[in-house]
Amino acid sequence: MLVMRQFCIRLKRSGRWNKPVYEIVVSFTGSRIQNGFLLEKLGFYSPITETKFFFINFSRLSYWLMRGAVVTQAVGALIGKMAPNSKLALARKNSHIIK
Repeated sequence: MLVMRQFCIRLKRSGRWNKPVYEIVVSFTGSRIQNGFLLEKLGFYSPITETKFFFINFSRLSYWLMRGAVVTQAVGALIGKMAPNSKLALARKNSHIIK
């Protein structure tokens, strides 16, 4: 029996105590990312610095979305807030209007 696993784009917390840095990673849905099994690292977000630092590789993000990856609410909200003109943020805004 062939089991299809779904991909998930989520945040992985790293850094030190009280100084988090979040990595935007691709993993299998339901897998624990603490075990270190990640498919790809797409970017990172640092909320603690004076100027919140955000980087994401949008070409790889669109590649994984075309493969059927699901974006978590936290990553979707982060992209919508930090990069409001991106295609993903515009698609999320339009989907909320339709519902």
